[in-house]
Amino acid sequence: MSWPHAEPPALSHALAARAQERPDGLALRALTGTGTWTELTAGELYAAAAGLAERFRPLREGRHGGRFVLIALPSGTGYATAFYACLLAGVTAVPFFPPGLVTTRAAAAYERRLRDILADCDPSAIVGTPDILAGLPTADGRLLVDGTVPPEPGRTSPADVAPDALALLQYTSGSTAAPKGVMVSQANLAANVSGIAATLGSEPGEAATSWLPLFHDMGLIGMLAHPVWAGMAVHLMPPSAFLRRPLSWLETISRSRSAMTMAPDFAYALAARRVRPEEAAALDLSGLRHAVTAAEPIRARTVEAFRSVFAPAGLRPEAVTPGYGLAENTLSVSWADPSAEPLLVTLPETGRQVVPCGSEPVVGNTLAIVDPGTLRRCPPGETGEIWVTGSSVTLGYWRRPEETAQAFRPGPDGEPGTWLRTGDLGVLADGALCVVGRLKDTVKHKGVTLHLHDLEQTALDCTPSLGDGSAAAFAVPGGEDGPPLVVLVHEVARPPADPQALLGRIRAAIAEEHGLALGAVALVRRGAVPRTTSGKVQRRRCADRWLSGELKPIASWTKTSGSK
Repeated sequence: MSWPHAEPPALSHALAARAQERPDGLALRALTGTGTWTELTAGELYAAAAGLAERFRPLREGRHGGRFVLIALPSGTGYATAFYACLLAGVTAVPFFPPGLVTTRAAAAYERRLRDILADCDPSAIVGTPDILAGLPTADGRLLVDGTVPPEPGRTSPADVAPDALALLQYTSGSTAAPKGVMVSQANLAANVSGIAATLGSEPGEAATSWLPLFHDMGLIGMLAHPVWAGMAVHLMPPSAFLRRPLSWLETISRSRSAMTMAPDFAYALAARRVRPEEAAALDLSGLRHAVTAAEPIRARTVEAFRSVFAPAGLRPEAVTPGYGLAENTLSVSWADPSAEPLLVTLPETGRQVVPCGSEPVVGNTLAIVDPGTLRRCPPGETGEIWVTGSSVTLGYWRRPEETAQAFRPGPDGEPGTWLRTGDLGVLADGALCVVGRLKDTVKHKGVTLHLHDLEQTALDCTPSLGDGSAAAFAVPGGEDGPPLVVLVHEVARPPADPQALLGRIRAAIAEEHGLALGAVALVRRGAVPRTTSGKVQRRRCADRWLSGELKPIASWTKTSGSK
């Protein structure tokens, strides 16, 4: 390709140019459920997407101008084909996931989410597996496409679309509220993927490996759209393959000589715990330039453990790249530069140490730390809300004008242009962006603002033997007009030998580290803490389950009734 980092009018033009210039170059390899790999060259991916796009073109004259096509497929070549078919046809992709990824316990929530999204965007077509299509109403005039059957090759050219036309309706995972449809324009998508490529130095001919689900923005944009844009060959694994055997992720990186991968913190922690020293030593990770860690709070001990375990495989310490992003900015906001920054930065206000994730904003982004009360810029070293402006800032939320007006607004100090209020709290320390929590996930204690994530991290740090579970902290009413009580719920894989001693250790660690006496602390079974589809803890839902008695602790302690 002649322009890996230029900005064509739409992402579909990037695929068209790649298919024309390097039709036989590998674009995708995908691991199937049977353990075999399927491949698509750039020419084959374009032809398959063009064939499906020919079925989508007539939809542009239908409901909403045919803007919405819901994709409910497993991660793989079928998902990639359907996504690029939407871009080629000039219709709007709505990423979703098939019921095969849903546990029996979560089936009701899956059905509810599907109904809510169908009602919210009323898609003109659904590309899905036969089982999901069989459960949909057939009298609503929607086009139903079996995405497990490869489409006939086509030759259609990319549709002419305006830069502000919707390319993607990305529903948020709902960590703090009900999911909302983020409106990602053609220009937003092109700007963010080109910015990622330029900032990370992605080059044609390089390889990338991912197990991230393609219905999530980091998987779809970071590990499908961006590599295809940059001329890379991406190796896609189903999430289940990684969860069953984390080593398979590293083996694929090693065999393909991948230069890049992305995953949340828990994945690096799991790989560091599950891979044996002799297995790590058999790998070759010397070609990995960027192992991006993002999408959830980044723990220094996870970064250190991953670096240490895979150093014998040739992993360079600076390859582990902390990042920050969110769907409302299409995906990426900033990356750290581990080769130039310390692993930990000490925050001036609190003395707390955090992992920096943003000395280098993605090309096209500008950041500011803003006082959420006065809407003025904070001085360096002071914590405030992270605001972002640039070509990746999306158009707002579908059919939610009030929430759009609150989050997308003029800049700090009345500066012109559209700025995104992220709802995340951060500080610029030593020139690096440090994310310290969510604006809504804080509690006041004796005049000091405490971040619920910090309480959870302290609990996890004092219980390392419990493995890869999670914790959730939240505030509940104190009763009789008293101050709110903070509750901490901690998952365990099995009941500990002395649960009350463990509860006492957690209470003592929170009191010592944060000066807070918990109102209650409980141990629950693994998987009881509710999470979003992207794996983020849902503190609000956890609080509701606690108050309703639905959590059913294995053991608990409360300030009023003591141990149970």
